[in-house]
Amino acid sequence: MHHRARRRPKSHPLREIVDALRHVRFEGCRWRALPAGVTPYQTVHGFFRRWTRGGIWKHIRDRLRRAVRCQMGTSPHAVATVLDTHEVEAAGRPFRYRGSWGV
Repeated sequence: MHHRARRRPKSHPLREIVDALRHVRFEGCRWRALPAGVTPYQTVHGFFRRWTRGGIWKHIRDRLRRAVRCQMGTSPHAVATVLDTHEVEAAGRPFRYRGSWGV
């Protein structure tokens, strides 16, 4: 028998939570700076953490990538990787932290 954890009933539609997450991402605001009248930031942040830990964002990204690649008529899985010389050179040097940008 499969046991499911009991959770509180959903008091906010998932669409509102996703819209709030998009607002944080695209406006660059802090969690606590979500506009009044939307889902409380604690709820939005809780969903974000749960979905991040559960690999939901990776799953969504992979599904979208596969759909786009199929739509383009290419293999749904990457078959090659391209590196340019700058990436190879940067990989050979040790990283040194110099200020807030790490340059």
